[in-house]
Amino acid sequence: MSATDFKRLFLFSDNLRNDARVDEAVASYLEIAKLAYQEGESLTQARALHLAGVAAKQSVASKESSCFRDAFKYFREAEALYKRDNESIALGALYRDMAVTCD
Repeated sequence: MSATDFKRLFLFSDNLRNDARVDEAVASYLEIAKLAYQEGESLTQARALHLAGVAAKQSVASKESSCFRDAFKYFREAEALYKRDNESIALGALYRDMAVTCD
Protein backbone atom coordinates (compact mmCIF):
# COMPACT_ATOMS: atom_id res chain seq x y z
CA MET A 1 0.00 0.00 0.00
CA SER A 2 1.18 3.47 -0.87
CA ALA A 3 2.32 5.96 1.75
CA THR A 4 0.66 8.73 -0.26
CA ASP A 5 -1.79 10.84 1.76
CA PHE A 6 -4.65 10.72 -0.73
CA LYS A 7 -7.10 12.26 1.71
CA ARG A 8 -4.94 15.39 1.96
CA LEU A 9 -4.41 15.50 -1.81
CA PHE A 10 -8.14 15.21 -2.50
CA LEU A 11 -8.87 17.98 0.01
CA PHE A 12 -6.31 20.23 -1.70
CA SER A 13 -7.78 19.46 -5.14
CA ASP A 14 -11.33 19.96 -3.91
CA ASN A 15 -10.37 23.36 -2.53
CA LEU A 16 -8.92 24.36 -5.89
CA ARG A 17 -12.14 23.27 -7.62
CA ASN A 18 -14.31 25.07 -5.07
CA ASP A 19 -12.25 28.24 -5.61
CA ALA A 20 -12.94 27.98 -9.39
CA ARG A 21 -9.25 27.35 -10.11
CA VAL A 22 -10.35 24.80 -12.66
CA ASP A 23 -7.15 24.17 -14.59
CA GLU A 24 -5.18 23.72 -11.38
CA ALA A 25 -7.87 21.43 -9.95
CA VAL A 26 -7.91 19.23 -13.05
CA ALA A 27 -4.12 18.97 -13.00
CA SER A 28 -4.17 18.13 -9.30
CA TYR A 29 -6.78 15.39 -9.72
CA LEU A 30 -4.84 13.95 -12.64
CA GLU A 31 -1.71 13.88 -10.49
CA ILE A 32 -3.63 11.91 -7.86
CA ALA A 33 -4.72 9.46 -10.56
CA LYS A 34 -1.08 8.97 -11.57
CA LEU A 35 -0.04 8.38 -7.95
CA ALA A 36 -2.78 5.78 -7.39
CA TYR A 37 -1.18 2.99 -9.39
CA GLN A 38 -0.58 0.33 -6.75
CA GLU A 39 -2.78 -2.67 -6.15
CA GLY A 40 -5.85 -1.69 -4.18
CA GLU A 41 -5.76 1.94 -5.33
CA SER A 42 -7.93 1.66 -8.45
CA LEU A 43 -10.95 3.19 -6.69
CA THR A 44 -8.77 6.17 -5.71
CA GLN A 45 -7.62 6.44 -9.30
CA ALA A 46 -11.21 6.25 -10.59
CA ARG A 47 -12.39 8.87 -8.09
CA ALA A 48 -9.57 11.21 -9.11
CA LEU A 49 -10.45 10.85 -12.81
CA HIS A 50 -14.14 11.31 -12.02
CA LEU A 51 -13.42 14.50 -10.11
CA ALA A 52 -11.09 15.74 -12.87
CA GLY A 53 -14.12 15.46 -15.14
CA VAL A 54 -16.31 17.27 -12.62
CA ALA A 55 -13.73 20.07 -12.41
CA ALA A 56 -13.33 20.26 -16.20
CA LYS A 57 -17.08 20.58 -16.69
CA GLN A 58 -16.98 23.88 -14.77
CA SER A 59 -15.32 25.40 -17.85
CA VAL A 60 -17.66 23.89 -20.42
CA ALA A 61 -19.11 26.66 -22.57
CA SER A 62 -20.63 24.33 -25.17
CA LYS A 63 -20.65 20.69 -26.15
CA GLU A 64 -18.08 21.54 -28.83
CA SER A 65 -15.54 22.90 -26.35
CA SER A 66 -12.31 21.13 -25.52
CA CYS A 67 -13.28 21.23 -21.83
CA PHE A 68 -16.38 19.18 -22.68
CA ARG A 69 -14.24 16.62 -24.51
CA ASP A 70 -11.73 16.56 -21.65
CA ALA A 71 -14.47 16.07 -19.04
CA PHE A 72 -15.86 13.10 -20.96
CA LYS A 73 -12.41 11.62 -21.50
CA TYR A 74 -11.88 11.60 -17.73
CA PHE A 75 -15.41 10.35 -17.11
CA ARG A 76 -14.89 7.43 -19.52
CA GLU A 77 -11.61 6.46 -17.88
CA ALA A 78 -13.30 6.53 -14.45
CA GLU A 79 -16.23 4.55 -15.84
CA ALA A 80 -13.95 1.72 -16.98
CA LEU A 81 -12.36 1.47 -13.53
CA TYR A 82 -15.68 1.66 -11.67
CA LYS A 83 -17.13 -1.08 -13.92
CA ARG A 84 -14.06 -3.28 -13.52
CA ASP A 85 -14.27 -2.98 -9.74
CA ASN A 86 -18.07 -3.39 -9.63
CA GLU A 87 -18.56 0.01 -7.97
CA SER A 88 -22.24 0.51 -8.78
CA ILE A 89 -22.84 3.45 -6.41
CA ALA A 90 -19.82 5.36 -7.74
CA LEU A 91 -20.90 4.48 -11.28
CA GLY A 92 -24.35 5.95 -10.60
CA ALA A 93 -22.76 9.17 -9.34
CA LEU A 94 -20.56 9.27 -12.43
CA TYR A 95 -23.56 8.87 -14.75
CA ARG A 96 -25.33 11.69 -12.88
CA ASP A 97 -22.31 13.95 -13.43
CA MET A 98 -22.13 12.98 -17.08
CA ALA A 99 -25.81 13.86 -17.53
CA VAL A 100 -25.37 17.21 -15.76
CA THR A 101 -22.45 18.00 -18.04
CA CYS A 102 -24.65 17.38 -21.10
CA ASP A 103 -27.51 19.47 -19.75
